[in-house]
Amino acid sequence: MIESLSKNMTPDQVAVLLAAGYYLLKELIQFAKDWFRKTSDKTEENTTAVIALTTELKHFNNRIVVIEEKIKRADETEKIVYKLEKDVGFAHEKIREIKDRL
Repeated sequence: MIESLSKNMTPDQVAVLLAAGYYLLKELIQFAKDWFRKTSDKTEENTTAVIALTTELKHFNNRIVVIEEKIKRADETEKIVYKLEKDVGFAHEKIREIKDRL
């Protein structure tokens, strides 16, 4: 079949067919190069984004540690205030008892 087509084709038709094949091959190679560049660009962009996110996560982890320390101090202060409140209440009660005796 190919032989019969090649025998029936004129030199102009062969030239057009070869030019079309060359054009398609060139476009296919260009498409592959563009796709590879785009993939490389996306990889680089994603790498940059991951580095930025890692930096932000480290920052947030540091902030969480600071906030946890503040919460611990606040809890300790709350315990102290509660104990002082009980002591002051006890002191007021004793003062009332002493006033009642007088």
